[in-house]
Amino acid sequence: MTANTTLRIVPGTRIDDIHADYLRCRAQLTDALSALDAAFDRCRSVTDRQHDRPVAPALVTINEAATYLGVARRTVDRLIASGALPVVRVLTAPRIRLADLDAMIREQ
Repeated sequence: MTANTTLRIVPGTRIDDIHADYLRCRAQLTDALSALDAAFDRCRSVTDRQHDRPVAPALVTINEAATYLGVARRTVDRLIASGALPVVRVLTAPRIRLADLDAMIREQ
């Protein structure tokens, strides 16, 4: 039976024939749903594996920047005050781009 097939009850059709058609349709639907479930599970497992990968943050706090550079927080504060290290504000919280820290390391 295809997706466009309908079950037509013709006058004079035996109930056993109708029941057999019903069972055939039900089996096909069960098979289709099983295939759909299997496809969904495959997609979900791929998606889960993608989400399991750790993602490095693009922005870090001033303390995290100091740890990343291996210096004291005061040193990072001075770099920010001198304009050598740009700051991004997330709402009011100061954050530093890891790309800026990496650039600073490369320049040294």
